Amino acid sequence: MTFETLDKIADAYIPLLGFLSFFSLILNFVVLVKKARERRFELRKLLISRCVTFRFLTFYEAINFRISTTSLWKFCARFSLLLLLVGLVYGLMFLDNRLAIWHKLGGVDYSTHTALSLVLTLFLATGHRKYRGLVAASFVAYLLLMLYQGYHTVADIVSTAAVVGLFGFVFLGVSGKIGKKPHSAH
Repeated sequence: MTFETLDKIADAYIPLLGFLSFFSLILNFVVLVKKARERRFELRKLLISRCVTFRFLTFYEAINFRISTTSLWKFCARFSLLLLLVGLVYGLMFLDNRLAIWHKLGGVDYSTHTALSLVLTLFLATGHRKYRGLVAASFVAYLLLMLYQGYHTVADIVSTAAVVGLFGFVFLGVSGKIGKKPHSAH
């Protein structure tokens, strides 16, 4: 393949990851709305049957219909996480442009391509576990393509991935706890 063809492939990778990330959010939202409608119908039917028989909802029945609220919080948390991760990438780019942090660390460059592809890859991998291998392989292939094309050096990629990856894993760790029950100590 020619340099220009590989360049077009490299230029299409991050927009593709961005599209897939937003598409996965939209798909999750559509599923959430569908489940909420089904739950609302079930709740309405249950409430009518309880009113006719003059019985209250049991605790289990009431808790069961709270699930859609938890799902909505998880959706909002994932959407916020995506914005936060992308904000991290461009915030670090802004800081590096102003303070030349990466250059002062040994003449390396902050790789926005590495940072953005890393956070989008992490976002997709955590949201769709069965595609983790494919997403990770595409990320490694993209890094190798950047090296082959001469966009960045190994030092640029490793230094950027180390810093962004550290923050990314912290954000992902915090967001992974949303909606989960705390473990009780026995």
